[in-house]
Amino acid sequence: MSKSLIQYLKELYGYAGRKLAWLTAGTLASSALEGVSLLLFIPFLQAAGMSSAPSAGVTVNPMQQNSHILLLILLLYLAFSIGQEFFRRFTMITTVSIKAGFNRMLSDRFYEAFARARWMAILSQKRSDIANALTNELKTIDMGTTVLLQNVSALPSVLISFAVSMIISPAVTLAAIAGGILFFLCMRPVNRRLGNIAESLNSVMKDSLSDINDHLGGIKEIKGYGAEQAHFERYTRKTGEAERKLVQFVSTYSTSSFVFNTATILALAAFIYCSVTFFHVDIARLIVLSIIFFRVWPLIGSLQSSLQFFLLMPPAWESFLKRMEELDRAREESVDTSAEETVELEDGIEMKDVCFSYGEGADAALKNVSLSIPAHSLVAVTGLSGSGKSTLIDIVLGLLEPASGTIKIDGQELRPETAARWRKSIGFVPQDTFLFNGTVRENLLWARPAATDDEIWEALRQSAAEEFIRELPEGLDTGCGDRGSRFSGGQRQRIALARALLRKPSLLILDEATSSLDTENEKKIHDAIRKLHGHMTILVVAHRLSTIKDADEIVLLEDGAVKEKGTFAGLLGNGNGRFHDLASEYAMKN
Repeated sequence: MSKSLIQYLKELYGYAGRKLAWLTAGTLASSALEGVSLLLFIPFLQAAGMSSAPSAGVTVNPMQQNSHILLLILLLYLAFSIGQEFFRRFTMITTVSIKAGFNRMLSDRFYEAFARARWMAILSQKRSDIANALTNELKTIDMGTTVLLQNVSALPSVLISFAVSMIISPAVTLAAIAGGILFFLCMRPVNRRLGNIAESLNSVMKDSLSDINDHLGGIKEIKGYGAEQAHFERYTRKTGEAERKLVQFVSTYSTSSFVFNTATILALAAFIYCSVTFFHVDIARLIVLSIIFFRVWPLIGSLQSSLQFFLLMPPAWESFLKRMEELDRAREESVDTSAEETVELEDGIEMKDVCFSYGEGADAALKNVSLSIPAHSLVAVTGLSGSGKSTLIDIVLGLLEPASGTIKIDGQELRPETAARWRKSIGFVPQDTFLFNGTVRENLLWARPAATDDEIWEALRQSAAEEFIRELPEGLDTGCGDRGSRFSGGQRQRIALARALLRKPSLLILDEATSSLDTENEKKIHDAIRKLHGHMTILVVAHRLSTIKDADEIVLLEDGAVKEKGTFAGLLGNGNGRFHDLASEYAMKN
């Protein structure tokens, strides 16, 4: 934990080193002015008649007799107090600026690391862990930063208050410091216990978020299997465990607060008694020392409480940093993805002897696959589930790098550093389409922000989506709902196809893009594809014979290897071929 805490402090200092210096300077200035203001109370009280001298008959009111001294002291006190409030305002603003900026920096860094990580690294991460890092863990880190900066502001005030107290009465001050040290030593076991609870609480919260994410993602299957009760019971077990850990933490914390507050009362009584009885402090100095005690002791209590809450932060920081570093190490070696430069496909795509597997010991997903996709042609890839179609698509997209073999774009090998530019030239429609919770227009412009309305409607016409979009109450400005819930599966796919076409891509990849469409709309999309055929390169992954029959070449994958290649008519005419068998089975089912 200490190692992760040191790393946290380095990160904070690296981000806000100059601001932290200004914060420290402002805090010291505020505390120094506060200390001087406290010292001014002694001459003020003495001028007002409170001194250590034996009582004597006073015929003149001391406050009237020393009115010019009192006025001077009050003016000085006013000046120092205004200065203190100025620096206090400065430190408050600086504290919030550091805290908010550091939190945003961490959030941006983490999200960038996630977004720019290699596809394999993203696949290896649980979505709930990413969500937990950006919510619960980041929130806990933010709370820890707040506590730390508050202590940075409080500690100088405590130290200067002790310095003023030393000037007034070294003996009383040393006795108070000794009592404070003894108290902190007694609280160490409590702080250690709170740290252990905090670590387990962070782990429980992460598991709970993982379960919530799984339940939300699989709610249809859960209801379909009638397994609501089993999943509800599992959910309540997790939330119950989180509740117990949180109550345990607060219970331990409140016990320490009770002990501290009780100790405060006892310490105040002992302070006043010892100051008068043993140290013979006069009334003016006793009043100032009491003011210092009442100001400092709550600050010490705040430091103690802050330390206990700060113990929640290191486990969250350690988990957050570990995940972010994993993603950073898996960062794609790519060019700036914000650049508008794309690839104009002129010759085509050539894959030669490509092999790939998902990790050591796993079966090969692709085995020596060789494939040519000439520019402006339509090539279809088909095969049973698990045959390697999705892996092949990911390699063409540049998301995965072949373990061996090559993939060339217009004769140039596709490498990690050029993959981002290549992907900007592709229109991709996956089988499971995704629409953001925005308007139709926003979902389309996401692919090409500079597109005009005419270009948007043209893309919608090409994807057979124009008619139902025009019938919407607000047209392009109609909301899509969460994950596109306003639309049917077929409508979502057509909007996604329009989004891909709006990009005017060099390569259009359709991964089962017509699987959710009825016959009529499927025909409309086929008509659109026929019109695009020859104007752009199209790679289609499909099972339906109607989707692939017009392809220039059909590639049949089986167990990760190319089983057959050829035209639809040629493959279908080979009565002994695998494609012929699959086509016959498909025809019988439909």
